[in-house]
Amino acid sequence: MRYTDQVKMPMAYKAVVNKDVCVSTAACVATAVNTFELDQDGLSSVKKQNGNTDDLILKAAQGCPVNAIPIFDENGKKIYPKE
Repeated sequence: MRYTDQVKMPMAYKAVVNKDVCVSTAACVATAVNTFELDQDGLSSVKKQNGNTDDLILKAAQGCPVNAIPIFDENGKKIYPKE
């Protein structure tokens, strides 16, 4: 579990898949199999929010070749990809 430095509260990233951008490489599924899956159209989708650690979810998003997976922190602030 990941914690902030000041207050021992768990972080909770939220992943969203932009299906208009997804090109079905399944890199996210290979990295964070408990969070992502391919849907009936072969596009990535979120199977279970926080199915993996925040670090793995972020790594999965960073591995997407087309940046189709934005990641938001527990306050709704977009942390990846940086704009």
